[in-house]
Amino acid sequence: MRFFVLFVLSVESALAACPFSSNSTTADLHRAATKVPSAPYRASGFAAMGARLNAHLQAIPGIRTTSCDNFTVPELQGLAQILYTRARPELLALYALQRDPRERSHASLGNLQKTWAVLDGHVARYPALRPIQKDGFCHEAVMWFIHHLSEYDRSLLASQITLPLLPTKRHQMITNTADAASHIAHQAVHADYETKVSCQQCHSGPVSANWVNATLPPPLPVDPVHPGRERQRSCDYQNSPPCGPCEGLGGPRWGDSSQQFSPLNCSVVGLPDSIPSSSRPKAAYPALGQAALDGDTRSPLAVRPDPSKPGKYPTVTARISLAWDSELARHRYDFQHMPPFNGPMSQIYLQRADQIASRNNSGVMVTIIGNEDKISACICMNAIAGNMHIDSFVPHAADDPVDLPASEGGLSYLGRIRLAPIDGGNNNTVVADHYMKWAFHFLVDADPQSPTYGMPVRLYGATGVRMIYSNWTSADPRVATPNLFEIPKHCIPLSKTCQEYY
Repeated sequence: MRFFVLFVLSVESALAACPFSSNSTTADLHRAATKVPSAPYRASGFAAMGARLNAHLQAIPGIRTTSCDNFTVPELQGLAQILYTRARPELLALYALQRDPRERSHASLGNLQKTWAVLDGHVARYPALRPIQKDGFCHEAVMWFIHHLSEYDRSLLASQITLPLLPTKRHQMITNTADAASHIAHQAVHADYETKVSCQQCHSGPVSANWVNATLPPPLPVDPVHPGRERQRSCDYQNSPPCGPCEGLGGPRWGDSSQQFSPLNCSVVGLPDSIPSSSRPKAAYPALGQAALDGDTRSPLAVRPDPSKPGKYPTVTARISLAWDSELARHRYDFQHMPPFNGPMSQIYLQRADQIASRNNSGVMVTIIGNEDKISACICMNAIAGNMHIDSFVPHAADDPVDLPASEGGLSYLGRIRLAPIDGGNNNTVVADHYMKWAFHFLVDADPQSPTYGMPVRLYGATGVRMIYSNWTSADPRVATPNLFEIPKHCIPLSKTCQEYY
């Protein structure tokens, strides 16, 4: 199965007005795209790592450094604010696209300051936690200075700020606390510290590949207040009894639980055995067309969410464009204000037909930050999973040689439903056919009187995207915009595959 996965860019600031070349260089972007540091920047342990990186830090021309012990927490918070506001959006975007440990952990400076206030309260009550808090800030400041700033900005700031050296002591969680309140404080401060020393994952010896467990989590527990609500939020092939026509469709979300979403106003028009196959419109995306897209996405995306890391659900407003033929699959998203980025961003997915057929190459993903006439950055890299195939939900699709039975996650038809009104999009009542594959739910307009009959209505995954489509057109989008799927000439290729598509 080939499904498009939408990676939300965890970038807070709006696009800089200056052109791409004045701040981020090719070297900056290549360094950001390189996850594993070279041997001179690695060491065999935490203390050795700190000492080695400090030597590199002190070798930066014009830099002023001093021991972390010489700073107060307010001074480090002030330094953090300076570094936060100077971070380059294109570098942050690249980290977010790759789920890199260097990515920004707070969507806005306001959210960051709220976290500081909570931790400051814990430290005020338990002063023994201050060294842990301070050392965490020092690690974070160095990481932000090196990895979030362009080389140009680092050279400007080097003589204007004093940077802390990396502490070489590794703090461990204190478990023998006096009471529950002390335990909560220690846990919170130490958890924050752990997020700031994550560079040890890459700088302490070789990094091995981590295989991702892509099996689905078990069904949600029965909602204690509204039994059955959990099946509205999340339902897949593992559920028993099987998912019904109005289940698994989700709705506007603000958290991961069955109580943290608004269920859709759904009613059953017909069960599967009452809707003949001949009267069901083809469950596919158009080969040529465009549509408005609304919805939200979980950040971070996860097949099996970590209960200790609750997801956020920023809204998405975009336009989807498709142009498929016998040679090339073309897929593009244009986001108006990708939250929390709050600036224009586009993604182009290109994959040759022979690559789709052989399943041996995912094609490329091009990320454009900024408007076409004023691009802040453009990065071309290997696509995460290839194009979302337009026939992903067609029974016995040619691109799905596995073709699993419904009981094992393959395609199943759940029936015809009425959503009145559908959330987002044009906000009209919609009659749709409901298909499910693995953990994804796909709705296609099944009202013959509708101007978008046979067009996709939504794509939903409980721990991923919630895409609501409206205002479909079936014309070739390249007629109005001939270069819509072309890679900008100045785009930085981070993969050899990119050269095939220029």
